[in-house]
Amino acid sequence: MLFPQDVVSRNGLALTLRELGRLGEALQVLEETVTAFPRDLHSRNSLADTLIRLSRHEDALVVYRETITLFPNDVVSRNGIAETLKQVGRLAEAERFYRETIQMFPHESVSRVGLADALRRSAKFDDALMLLRELVAANSEDVVAASMLADTLFRLGNLDDAIQMYRDLVRRFPHSPVLRNGLAEALRHVAGRQARFENIGTSKEKYRYQVALSFAGEDRLVAGQIADELGARGVSVFYDEYEKASLWGKDLYEHLSRVYSEEAQYCIVVISEHYARKLWPRHELRHAQERAFREKREYLLPIRLDDTTIPGISETVGYIDLRKDTLASVIQAVLRKLGNVDVDVR
Repeated sequence: MLFPQDVVSRNGLALTLRELGRLGEALQVLEETVTAFPRDLHSRNSLADTLIRLSRHEDALVVYRETITLFPNDVVSRNGIAETLKQVGRLAEAERFYRETIQMFPHESVSRVGLADALRRSAKFDDALMLLRELVAANSEDVVAASMLADTLFRLGNLDDAIQMYRDLVRRFPHSPVLRNGLAEALRHVAGRQARFENIGTSKEKYRYQVALSFAGEDRLVAGQIADELGARGVSVFYDEYEKASLWGKDLYEHLSRVYSEEAQYCIVVISEHYARKLWPRHELRHAQERAFREKREYLLPIRLDDTTIPGISETVGYIDLRKDTLASVIQAVLRKLGNVDVDVR
């Protein structure tokens, strides 16, 4: 190295390694950089983000907290803490941290959208609705807040307003699959049938979901990360946390049978010792296997967390092993399956 003290080059190297999926090497570079330049804010936040990509959430929280001790007004670090807390299911803590940041920076939109998402995940839909209305009123071009508002209206059963809002958003942002899927779901509930996109459908919309996740409750952290990452890239995902309102009161045996046997383009199966023991995952898998047998294609996409053998999933079936591969590689593989090879996974 000609200039070992050049922090910009160090951060650039780490970013390049991360984009190549070489997260371990990127982590090493960033750890060395933060040691050499403990007050370099960019290196610190990149280090925390890389730890999250490696599913080392607690370590990332330590880095973020150290960073806001040094830089208490750094919104990126503050939002990073709240988002990480949210990812690991510590919703009350995430909500408190978002509110603290908003108190310091009342007009910071990322924190406000993050708070709305935390409120929704905690089933505080009325509070989320109020906040999202404020955000959309302040900035009608905030498609993230607007989409979240439409979905919240839908979850609260205000279907007419949800459909009207989705229609407006689809006209303004016609290439967003998240908005188009939201409109289709709202229409389906109103019409009592599976409404595909109203004259805006594409060949991909043969299915209600592009991906359905099948997992044991003990593995929810991994499944949730996959669902969030795919959803952030416009993939329609069946993940039970997203479906709480629509699943409420349904005959789950019948409904899940339909999801895994008819309504998903692919089924990701998170294999672990817990999965093998649980009743509902076995029910989901049976219908997914029937679908795979019927269509004679690679419908089942297994992800291994350990060496558990699952009856019906052959040892010769290709899988991704999260003990060796990264979450980013899972997301990239799914996007390639769906034909979204141009989507950048970071």
